[in-house]
Amino acid sequence: MGRANVFRARDLPDANKQTLTQRNIAWAMLITRLMMVDERLRESMPSDVSMVVLPSNDPELYDYNRQLADARPGGSEIVLVEVDVRPDQQLVVRTLRQTGPAFTYTFS
Repeated sequence: MGRANVFRARDLPDANKQTLTQRNIAWAMLITRLMMVDERLRESMPSDVSMVVLPSNDPELYDYNRQLADARPGGSEIVLVEVDVRPDQQLVVRTLRQTGPAFTYTFS
């Protein structure tokens, strides 16, 4: 079930105009905003862990963040959050764990 008007297409990070750091910050802000308005997404995220976003539409950032996550010390608790930007103006957010549900958001 999507939520309209939570964000717009212009809120999505742009690999052609932004650095890796800027895109990471933009994704973190967007996921945080979604968590603030959607209790289901908020409850699907473990608390007290670092979030690493893996955007399917940005292979450079996906690979970079995956390498960062893989290089973290063993005691570090992280959650990988996969985001998929679809051509039909939907964003699918899924925590990467066996029972992690997917949430779909519509944007304009």
